[in-house]
Amino acid sequence: MAPHGGGSRLRRWGRYRPAARGRPCRRGGWWLALALALVAALAGCGGPPEPAPAELAAGAAATVDRLTSVHFLLTIEGGPAFLDQARMLNLRQAEGDLLRPDRSQATARVALGGLVVTVKFINIGATGYMTDPLSGRWGPAPPGLGYNAGYLFDKEQGVGAILRQIEGIGKAGEESIEGVASHHLTGELPAARLQVLTGGVIPGERVKVDVWAAKEGLSLRQIRLTEIGAAKTPMTWTLVLSRHDQPVAIEPPQ
Repeated sequence: MAPHGGGSRLRRWGRYRPAARGRPCRRGGWWLALALALVAALAGCGGPPEPAPAELAAGAAATVDRLTSVHFLLTIEGGPAFLDQARMLNLRQAEGDLLRPDRSQATARVALGGLVVTVKFINIGATGYMTDPLSGRWGPAPPGLGYNAGYLFDKEQGVGAILRQIEGIGKAGEESIEGVASHHLTGELPAARLQVLTGGVIPGERVKVDVWAAKEGLSLRQIRLTEIGAAKTPMTWTLVLSRHDQPVAIEPPQ
């Protein structure tokens, strides 16, 4: 015989129900769902926070400082970038290599009147060489004429210095440059600070600076300088870097 009142107590408190035959018991399933949700949440917020844009730019500058060599492609659009005081040789594109401490070589596309000619440059220390725009023969670069890509490595006003001085820097997003996933940073600089790098040919008082640095290692992949406040098409300098620290030989022309 059941104890007095036992039946009603079981009806009131008893919560166990045997699983129906052929059906699995679902008791405790909500614990599993909660555990899975916590794992997903922890996975989503794992790892350290991303550095601030200024820290990313400083890291990219440090990689430039450590470079021993690099390949570059410079493209100029918009206004003219004359290489000579007579304003006849208008630089449109240059591609070549930089080798520390003081060597550079470049092949440039130059507008000369109504023609586009190829001119080559080699700089070793303070000595510069270039080919004649018409004959293609090598000779000394005349004073005040030439293109010295070595200025890109200048510690005071080169690319590394530009990265450290960008004002109002922010992150514009993430993009792929030459197949490399990169941070896209943006800001501005006074045009006067770009005097050595650009020869002072970008007009206006301020220049927009866009920087792309690899997400892994922060190697500098691309930098773009854009004239601010242009009435028509703004002048832009786009510099793409590749082959970081790859072997390269730069010798005087024969």
